[in-house]
Amino acid sequence: MIQLKNSNDIKPVLQLKHCTCPPASKSNKFWLLLLGGLVAASVVVMILLWQVPVSNVRIYKEGEIITTINLLTVNQPYTYTVEGMVHTGGVSGLNIVEIDHGRVRMQKADCPDGYCVRQGWINSGLVPVVCLPNRVVIAFESGTDNTGIDAVVG
Repeated sequence: MIQLKNSNDIKPVLQLKHCTCPPASKSNKFWLLLLGGLVAASVVVMILLWQVPVSNVRIYKEGEIITTINLLTVNQPYTYTVEGMVHTGGVSGLNIVEIDHGRVRMQKADCPDGYCVRQGWINSGLVPVVCLPNRVVIAFESGTDNTGIDAVVG
């Protein structure tokens, strides 16, 4: 067994020197500032988008508005039936839209693909519900026609 007289007898085997990184170049500073600015601008845009009041929903059939509903005045859920495009064989397409306070969905559709039903509830104007075979669209509108997002990609 080794006995040490005092703690000064222990000498470090590896001494780490203070590491100094090279200073950032002007080009790196530019890209960091640009990236930081873009992130900050994105956060501001998202906050503003969440504050845009969306209350009215329009239901279109073959490009024509058939009704406009203020979702903030809906107290109890109800359904709205839309007869869509006449399919091959003379059978009219049927869409049942469910309206609730602040949200809307395509509850039932007799279209062959059923994408509109699987989309589920929507509560903002970013993406409309579209039943392409029956040519029925459910789309939100904002308080004024000049505000909001024009398109969503991706």
